[in-house]
Amino acid sequence: MRKLFQAAFAVVLAVGVAQGQGPLSFTKVDYFEAQGDGEKKRDARLELDPTNKILRIVDEHDGASKGKYLAVPYGSITKIVYERSAHRRYKAGLLVSPWLLLTMGKKHWLALEFSGVSAYPAGFGSAQLDKDNYRRILTALSAATGLEVVEMIED
Repeated sequence: MRKLFQAAFAVVLAVGVAQGQGPLSFTKVDYFEAQGDGEKKRDARLELDPTNKILRIVDEHDGASKGKYLAVPYGSITKIVYERSAHRRYKAGLLVSPWLLLTMGKKHWLALEFSGVSAYPAGFGSAQLDKDNYRRILTALSAATGLEVVEMIED
């Protein structure tokens, strides 16, 4: 079923390219930018540009005019890794209801490995995806790049 969905999405993406649509954009992405020994979290959106075959992560509200955090050609991407991690809901349990301490929340992570991009010598980028659009992002990435997404699920 998953392969069928990916194939259908690839056809829709190809039709969109043929009609000259702009980039495919996904909001609610938190990009983690390396700064010295730490990281800085950026509110971002992920854009897939089928015309130029480039994946971009830009500022969520103002786009590339305010901040372009990552720009990688599809051909340079070597690996796409998705990880779902489970965590306790401590804050919600303390602030809302103690019953939430007994439940688990999930976080959705995306890691991209790439090579041959001189602007990003580290060769990787990581982002936290929203629960409402992570499946669409993974399918779109797989269809655009032709790579299979490696999934790591922690329950």
